[in-house]
Amino acid sequence: MPKVDIITPAYNTQEYIKDSIDSVLSQTFEDFNFIIINDGSTDDTGSIIDSYDDERIIHIELEENAGIATALNIGLMHTESDFVARFDSDDIMFSDRLEKQLRYLNNHPEVDILGGSMCTYMGKNHTCSQPNVIHDHKRIKTALMLTYPMAHPTIMMRKKVADSFRYDGRFIASEDLEAWTRLIHHFTFANMNENLVHYRMRPDSETSTHIQSDEWVNSIYTIYQNYYNSLGIDDDVSPIVAMKINGKVNNSAEMIFYHILDNYKEVDIDPKLLYNLFYKSYPYTEY
Repeated sequence: MPKVDIITPAYNTQEYIKDSIDSVLSQTFEDFNFIIINDGSTDDTGSIIDSYDDERIIHIELEENAGIATALNIGLMHTESDFVARFDSDDIMFSDRLEKQLRYLNNHPEVDILGGSMCTYMGKNHTCSQPNVIHDHKRIKTALMLTYPMAHPTIMMRKKVADSFRYDGRFIASEDLEAWTRLIHHFTFANMNENLVHYRMRPDSETSTHIQSDEWVNSIYTIYQNYYNSLGIDDDVSPIVAMKINGKVNNSAEMIFYHILDNYKEVDIDPKLLYNLFYKSYPYTEY
C-alpha cells in the first residue's frame, strides 16, 4: 500500500492540469496514489488526465459538477494510505513537498494536520516571499478566530483525521475553514515554515467567483459565530467578522473584542497574538 494518498478535485482546468500532474509525478518521494476527482468537467480536463500512463493516478469521473466539497469527500472515501495530502488541479507542487511533510510528521508524531506556506501566481506575475506561518497548535487555534492560518492546498493529514470528517458543502468557498474550526478541538495542528506549493490565483476559480457573494458572506458569519461558541464565547461576533471581511476596524468590533479579552480569560488561546491579528486590518483571504 502506498504511503500517501493525494486528493485533487478538478473542474475545467485544462489550461493548468498538465503542469499540476507533472509536478506531482516529479516528487522526490514517489510512493503515493494520486486520486483526481474530475468534477463534471466540460472541457478537455478528463482527456488530459487519461493521457497519462502512470498506475499511481486514480481518475474518478463525476457525470455532473457536484462542487468542491462533494468532490473532496469522494476523494476522502477512496483513501487507504497512512497519510492524505490535499492539492489543487491548477497549482504546482514544490518537488520535495511530500518528502518534507512526511519527514516532519514522522519526527512529530503528536501532529495530526500539517500545513505550510505558498508562493502565488496571478497571471504572469509570480510572488515567492520568505515563509512566515503560524507554527503551533495553540496559536493556530487563536488565529482561527480572526484569520486563515492553514493554507488548504498544502495540507497533509494522518489517515485517522481523513476518516473522522467530511467537508460541508453548505459553506460556500469556505468548506475547509469550517472543517478546521471543527477539527481543531480533536486533533493537533501545525505549520511548516516552508513554501510547499505554487498557488494559482484565478478570477474564474470557484473560490474567486464566490468571494463577497451573499452566500459566501453568510457562510463566513456562521463559521466564525459557531467557532467562537465552541470556544465558550457566547457574544455575537458579527461586527468582528464584518471588520475582517471589510478590512476596517470599527467601534462595535473593538467593544466586543475587548469584552472577549476581559471576560474569557479561561479560553485556551494566545491573547497577544489575537490582539496583533485584530489590528492587522486586512480583508479575509481564502485559499
